[in-house]
Amino acid sequence: MSAAVLADRPFEMICRASDADWHSERTHGIGASEAACLIGENPWKSTIQLYAEKVGALPPPDLSDNEAVFWGTRLESVVRDVYGERTRRYIDEGGILLRSTVYPWALATLDGWTSDSELGPYWPLEVKTTGAARGDDWLDGPPRHYVVQVHWQMLVTGAPKATVACLIGGQRLVWADVERDEMLIRKLVRAGEDFWRRVQEHDAPAPDGTQSAAKTLGALYPDHQDEIVILGGDLLDVADELELLKGSVKKCESRKVELENQIKAALGPALRGVLPDGRGFEWATEDRAEYTVKASKRRVLRAKAAK
Repeated sequence: MSAAVLADRPFEMICRASDADWHSERTHGIGASEAACLIGENPWKSTIQLYAEKVGALPPPDLSDNEAVFWGTRLESVVRDVYGERTRRYIDEGGILLRSTVYPWALATLDGWTSDSELGPYWPLEVKTTGAARGDDWLDGPPRHYVVQVHWQMLVTGAPKATVACLIGGQRLVWADVERDEMLIRKLVRAGEDFWRRVQEHDAPAPDGTQSAAKTLGALYPDHQDEIVILGGDLLDVADELELLKGSVKKCESRKVELENQIKAALGPALRGVLPDGRGFEWATEDRAEYTVKASKRRVLRAKAAK
């Protein structure tokens, strides 16, 4: 890495991503790709799942056979090079695990550095690939979890901005500069300090309502033990609310079926029906493939928006 990149940076270099100890070194802090978990901005991973991985209660997910990860890694250098060609910006190598000297629990492994001048200043460059179906996520700039990720990189490196370059559907390259937001940086610092304290003290965060949290709890406690525990009084309100929600869900589901039945009765054998305001319904017959159950046909009711 060039002296221009390293000048006056508040971080230290730990190891290369290609080194054998890179994975183990990442367990000693919070990486940029994990930062969105801290503030509930990660669409796939909850805070409690990240906590369970950091304390060693759960292994990190095995992504070795993940096709999206494979192609993202394979295309990273291509996207980086084309970004440089199209922007005429300078690029310096990444791939080194960095640790903040201000917040030692803050880690980042950059895909690269970029600058308008060969002499700098350089700022983080994050390279992404995504499917064509997710292209709309970029209509207003990088998706929120990417913004959080590069802010964590700015937290580690002290950079005033970062750039995200993304290849969409293998055919369209987009990029955006993300200016440093000090309010978000402070939010991440507070969340990072609290989370890392919990890791050190083995004080698990409360689970949220995501499937990630549900799966994590199931993995942490896969079998029951023949014992009875006395639950705290603070769970009385939780139990009351849960009962109310279950009752409401049951009523809503029953009402939903009743309303759908009214629509089906009005449609009769017809495929489609249109309302006076242009909205409508379609009650189509679909084949059900035979896997573990007998193959069959059923009609599926779908609402249609007005054109």
